[in-house]
Amino acid sequence: QTFKHGHKIITEGDIGDAMYIIEEGECTVNIKGKGDVARLSRGKYFGEASLLDNVPRNATISAAGDVKVYKLDQNAFKDLVFNKMARPAQISLLLGQVPLLSKLDLQQRLRLASLMEENSFFDGEAIVRIGETGDCMYIVSEGTAVVSNQAGQQLATLRRGDFFGDLALLNNKPRAANVNAVLMSGSTKSADVVSTKCLKLRRDDFMKLVAGDLDRRTAPIELLLAQVPLMEGLPADRRTALAKAMVSKAFRQNDVIIKQ
Repeated sequence: QTFKHGHKIITEGDIGDAMYIIEEGECTVNIKGKGDVARLSRGKYFGEASLLDNVPRNATISAAGDVKVYKLDQNAFKDLVFNKMARPAQISLLLGQVPLLSKLDLQQRLRLASLMEENSFFDGEAIVRIGETGDCMYIVSEGTAVVSNQAGQQLATLRRGDFFGDLALLNNKPRAANVNAVLMSGSTKSADVVSTKCLKLRRDDFMKLVAGDLDRRTAPIELLLAQVPLMEGLPADRRTALAKAMVSKAFRQNDVIIKQ
């Protein structure tokens, strides 16, 4: 498809059903309240979250000059790719969307996928509660869930492919938010209806498979370092050395960590 300068290819808030790859030209990324936040050029892509589910667009992408893009719609992706993948491969694809797990190789993700269990939740049922000790993370595999704070204020809506609780893979700190299953808009409300399914990954399984070859003391630090752009290209042994050299420091509320 080709678009003229200024044409809005996708609009923030609209329900998405396709992703795009830029072949020629450039596009601007605009977020309400922030203005233009990025510029995308040839080879860059956007809208990929909509390949798995009909999710609202989180930004407006417009043509900056004449632009040519390739479009892949959700139905084609599911019919030709996702639905023909074995279940572990489907789960592996979802795992690749989690920043903490995105640097794992395919075999590691497939091994994790084989250990994950799918849990079903009824409409309104709590998946995690504030204050609970976390020992696993979840990926929404079907339906929706809502995230809320202690006061009951809704903070976000989660759909297929979204994840939560991932920091529990590294530590056992209490959960910081409530997550409850909820029926999708338009569905008949009933406490007896399964509204949401989530894939569950336990910390013990994660540490055994992913950190099995690492020092248990430095594994969480190494995994975090792998997400830092400056560090992601480092060989594993260099990241291990850096992790061992790092020192943990604690700060109280309002302490100044660095000064200009």
